[in-house]
Amino acid sequence: MDCFIIHGGLGTTVEALRTHKPVAVTGLLLMDQRFWGGVCALKGVGPNPVHIDEFPTVYQSEYVEKAQLLTWGDEESDGVSVNVQAFATLLDEGVLPVEVS
Repeated sequence: MDCFIIHGGLGTTVEALRTHKPVAVTGLLLMDQRFWGGVCALKGVGPNPVHIDEFPTVYQSEYVEKAQLLTWGDEESDGVSVNVQAFATLLDEGVLPVEVS
């Protein structure tokens, strides 16, 4: 397998990153997809979250090299807090509507 094209949930993203292969996040591109797709992009192992139709135009060979060098599992990183902050940012930016009944 040359790369993983995933929906971008926590579990699939972490497992894909552990394989040392490039990772592309696609799908509805909401909450988790934006966050974990952004993580993959920041680590250089894939593009920012994209629609599957755009994947061929954003794929780069550098993703393979960076994925092979990636070490995953930083014990000092608090993924839960970071994910909650990302969700709160989406709320603050109005990306996620808040309905109060």
